[in-house]
Amino acid sequence: CIRFISSSQIFFFSSRRRHTRFLPVSWARRCVQETGINAEYMGKIQQNILMKVIKTLLLLATLSFIIVSSQIIGTGTQASCTYLELKSTLKRLQDSTIGTTLVRITFNCGTTEVKIPFEGHLFIYRNVEIDGGNKVVLDGQGKYRFFVLSSQDTTWGFLGENCRLTLRNIKLNGGYGQDLPMGRRLPCTLTDCWGGQPQRDSLRQLVDPVLKKDGGAIKMGTSSQLVLENVNITNCRVGGSVPEGGLPPNDITYNGGAIDADQKTIIVIRNSSFENMQAQQGGCINTRWRTANITITNSKFINCVALKNGENGGGAIKLHETVANFQGVTFERNNATLGAAIHNLLSDLTVNNCTFKGNTAKDSRGPEYWANGAIYIDGARAKTVAGKGIITITNSVFSTNFASSKGAGIYMCLYSASLGDKGNITGNLFCSNTVEGKRMIDGKTANYGAGVAYDCGGANTNVDFRNNYFENNKVLNPEKLQGEAEQFLVTNAAAKNILNSYDNKFSSDLVADSKCAAILNDKSGSGGNNGGDGNNGDGTTQNFSRLICFSISVICLYIFM
Repeated sequence: CIRFISSSQIFFFSSRRRHTRFLPVSWARRCVQETGINAEYMGKIQQNILMKVIKTLLLLATLSFIIVSSQIIGTGTQASCTYLELKSTLKRLQDSTIGTTLVRITFNCGTTEVKIPFEGHLFIYRNVEIDGGNKVVLDGQGKYRFFVLSSQDTTWGFLGENCRLTLRNIKLNGGYGQDLPMGRRLPCTLTDCWGGQPQRDSLRQLVDPVLKKDGGAIKMGTSSQLVLENVNITNCRVGGSVPEGGLPPNDITYNGGAIDADQKTIIVIRNSSFENMQAQQGGCINTRWRTANITITNSKFINCVALKNGENGGGAIKLHETVANFQGVTFERNNATLGAAIHNLLSDLTVNNCTFKGNTAKDSRGPEYWANGAIYIDGARAKTVAGKGIITITNSVFSTNFASSKGAGIYMCLYSASLGDKGNITGNLFCSNTVEGKRMIDGKTANYGAGVAYDCGGANTNVDFRNNYFENNKVLNPEKLQGEAEQFLVTNAAAKNILNSYDNKFSSDLVADSKCAAILNDKSGSGGNNGGDGNNGDGTTQNFSRLICFSISVICLYIFM
């Protein structure tokens, strides 16, 4: 009959007289009389409830203390907002917290936008949220990256087990991936290098430390998490040249002009933009072997470049054995050899309502080298990962993209994973994409499919091509094939794997009611649905206030039911 207790009252329900009221504790005797409960037993119940109440109050007091550790940078003037103040505050708050405690930093720098010049990268080794209030620019001065998500001891790599960074309403400009020392095991054999993965340099002694230049703005350590909401990142790069066919000098790497992510990381990006990025691979974002997940919505990637030739690319993004989901994203004027916008290697990929405009796939050594795709797809899932690998590209626009070889819009090659790769290319527009068509094999051109080139398919793979519209996609080589193959190429090796191909429409000339007319006349580059206030949550961990309220409710129900 006793269901709930406050500091002085019991929630009292009488099963005989059917009344429910808040009554003083002493009135519990009435319940005893009506139900026949032994008075001694009733006393034990009261004592047990009171002890649980005390424990609950202590728990709530503890939760209220550790939920958020926050600090405001600045005292209302631009001069009060400095790199040293941010650095010392960030370290102090992280060192004084435990577990998943949220460290929150905001700014009070006056009414106008303030630029904070960086003097070195900052380590993120707790759960940190930084909100610039749309008035703060972090400036790397072309010399420094901004954040490293890792423990401060990088002797055995970048370890980001409890590292999570959320950036909101802020700008990052001029980041540079300078040397970042990282120790490595000596010697390194074929089986003990980084989780048993063989390395090209595995048969020689390694220098300790190795210098890492990856991540012009942010370097993500293993198992770390990154959330960007309403963030603008511009003019970031990683430097250095890479000898063709070999490792960089001193084993230095130059990947991820803005973000370089190690294994098991999670990336969530909303309502953000990236412009003028440069790296050897992954001009803007580089994900390494088995990044856990990357989700991007309502964002833009403009003029991002991956410089390295050969089996490399990803002008905006390079994916490697991960799960990627892009919704309402614009990729414009990005450049790389394979995958001017996206290079997808053995990764599950979903692209919906996205725009790919004016991206260029070209090898700097000449047109005789392979250079394919605004999206370059090299398999959907690794053999070591269970289940089907799935490529889904729907309701998207590919216009005025260029490739030296095949598939200026999409180049796709699928394999036989454990159950066979699958593809779904549905409801897309391919408008005025161009293939140069000069690569020669046995004296004949091998360059077709200016819109889409499906070049290979392993056993058990199958692809749906449905309701796509192709218009004015051209191959420039005069020896090109005519007709639909110019716009949509399926090689003999891949043809047997097409499950469905119907309702695809082809038009060789622009007409008055052309579906592509509005796309081609759009000068704003706003093909994606970029916008919003960046306050929609992050999708990787629950909103703290809701989580705590829910947890408290569960605790109370457990105690008093």
